[in-house]
Amino acid sequence: MQTLSRPSFGAILFIAGAVASVIVLQFPWFSFLTTLLVWTALRAPESIGVGGLLKIAPAPSVSQAAYEGLWAATALVFGVSLSFEFVRAFL
Repeated sequence: MQTLSRPSFGAILFIAGAVASVIVLQFPWFSFLTTLLVWTALRAPESIGVGGLLKIAPAPSVSQAAYEGLWAATALVFGVSLSFEFVRAFL
């Protein structure tokens, strides 16, 4: 297994982050809903969620997983949007 400290992995992660940021900025509602649904699916109880396959600890209920997903989606979209607004304001 290769370490993540090699320059090629850093470049790949940088490009993936840049692409994700552009997607969030261009399609904020799509990004919001996708994050909400994916988070809920990953954290839902093992009987209905897919997080068990990735060994992600399940939430006590689906509503708790959806609540966490709501906050994760809000933090992602608003965090990226505000970061780019600050950068644009100061440059």
